[in-house]
Amino acid sequence: QSKHWQSDHKFKCKQMKLLDPIDKLPCGVEASKKSPVSGHRGISLVPGHRKLNKVIYPYDDFLKLYNWKCNDSKYSDFLTCGLVNCGNSCFANVVLQCLSYTRPLVAYLLGKDHYRQCAIRHEDWCFLCELQSHIQRAFDSVHPFAPTNILSHLPNIGGNLGFGRQEDAHEFMR
Repeated sequence: QSKHWQSDHKFKCKQMKLLDPIDKLPCGVEASKKSPVSGHRGISLVPGHRKLNKVIYPYDDFLKLYNWKCNDSKYSDFLTCGLVNCGNSCFANVVLQCLSYTRPLVAYLLGKDHYRQCAIRHEDWCFLCELQSHIQRAFDSVHPFAPTNILSHLPNIGGNLGFGRQEDAHEFMR
């Protein structure tokens, strides 16, 4: 992946355009002088707008999930219990806690019931199925618990992640 990025990934995967940042400056902020070479007050490469080929998840459906209000009283307060650190599992715990408080994701997993619709879980381990189970348990529990069902599959989540080792949260999140 890093080789792909270094081989001009950013220019191949997104159309870039020149932007005159004078248009984007807040009131009272002075722009730099125009460049004699480009004629711009500054040159910024920003992703260009291009027409999407495919919509992965419709925006209106996302808004429904974002504004989700569950009828079940155990989810109404949107409070989950804490997680136990299983020997250097805090990197995973912090990500799991953040995901457990991401309303659209929780609404999708609990409202649409990913587990029942999942085609992967019959043949292999599915992170979303396990996350749905984790979130249900986090809402149901009053005492902290260890997310061992997820931690035991660290190699499935990230090839270089290992149980009991100190890892970075952003590596787990990728």
